[in-house]
Amino acid sequence: MDTENTPTLSDRFWQPLLFVLARSKSTRECVRYEDVAHLKSGIARVIHSKDSGRAWIQNLCLYLSQVNSTVGNFFDALKSRRRLDFVAESSVTLAGETDRRILDCGDDAFTAHRELRKFRIYATDGHSIGASAHESPIHGKKRAVNHIFSLNLRTQSLHYIDPCNAQGKKKKEHEIKKLKSLEINSLRMGAPNGIKVIHAYDPAIVDYRFWAKCKQNGVYYITIEKSNSALIKCGDMDYDREDPRNEGVLGNEMVGPSNGEAIRRVTYRDGESGKIYRFLTAEMTLPPGLIAFIYKCRWDIEKVFDQNKNKLGENKAWAKSPTAKKQQAQFLCMAHNLILLLSLRLKTGEAITDEKSHHRRLGRKKHAAEQAQRNDRKINTLVSQLNRATQCCLQFIRWLRISMIKKTPYRQAVRELRPLMLRYIR
Repeated sequence: MDTENTPTLSDRFWQPLLFVLARSKSTRECVRYEDVAHLKSGIARVIHSKDSGRAWIQNLCLYLSQVNSTVGNFFDALKSRRRLDFVAESSVTLAGETDRRILDCGDDAFTAHRELRKFRIYATDGHSIGASAHESPIHGKKRAVNHIFSLNLRTQSLHYIDPCNAQGKKKKEHEIKKLKSLEINSLRMGAPNGIKVIHAYDPAIVDYRFWAKCKQNGVYYITIEKSNSALIKCGDMDYDREDPRNEGVLGNEMVGPSNGEAIRRVTYRDGESGKIYRFLTAEMTLPPGLIAFIYKCRWDIEKVFDQNKNKLGENKAWAKSPTAKKQQAQFLCMAHNLILLLSLRLKTGEAITDEKSHHRRLGRKKHAAEQAQRNDRKINTLVSQLNRATQCCLQFIRWLRISMIKKTPYRQAVRELRPLMLRYIR
């Protein structure tokens, strides 16, 4: 961390861990392999290219001066329950600090909507990666590793929910079964009393009795109606047709199964494609256009999963123990959130943003507006005004990797990054 007179890019990247460590109740002294070394080892393994665990440890020793890191130390720590508690606590603390810093800068796509002031909004989903090289087969097959994550749609911070693997069973555990087994407070994401929580989820979340239980605790879901849902219309709900946020809304109804709780169905037509969507939720107060918009933003978590797999190369478990798998998932979250905080520093302190991606998004919006106009439709203002990146470009990731390995001074690293955010190197 910032121990040199001339801080490096790596110093700046790791700096938020000072906040995490200062608040940790789970850290312990360990001369052989310190907790902070384990945090940095796991997070850096997510960020840097690697072929195997052994290759990664050797890179730590050669490039990042983690002299106490050995293959044995790292993998023993991955199996340690105490280390898992420490990593999990650190991940939660870092995610909370990420949310606070980003919200303090006013970078929130939902802040303009007074109806959402007492809501936290997440995209939640399961994510699978391949089994580890040493995974034990179950009924002759190695099973993919599946975890449930939540992305804060206000800040883009990533949070870990739970693993979704039934140990020793032939079939993968369904996500809804895992969610129903959790304490409701786990799904409240640490929200204080008086704050409601929305999870935008794919149709795997449909379980109306579970929704009613969650609603009693201030937790709501938004999803797409399944084609075989067989819901019965109970009546229409009024909404403001003059509100531009409701552009594209075709229906706002109360529906329900033949023997169950009444829920809400919002029918919405996409301005660009003309495709009809039907959204279901137990939340009854928000404008229907906002319901549709929140679900559209659910795509952000899919982009994060894509970045983890295809840009960071995190497509396989590091080890076979459940403890190691949970730690890896927490390290994924911490790496994502540290990259967010570095991007925030670059944006607010250096006026560096990904301009080339911004121009590409503007081009897509222009094309969408023209397509809608040709078909006598309009793009919803919530969609047309949304302008934020959900992924880092590969040039940024490569710059980060190289700058950390070379221990590039921060000011020099900033100079090297600036042109990379204006255009692609060809």
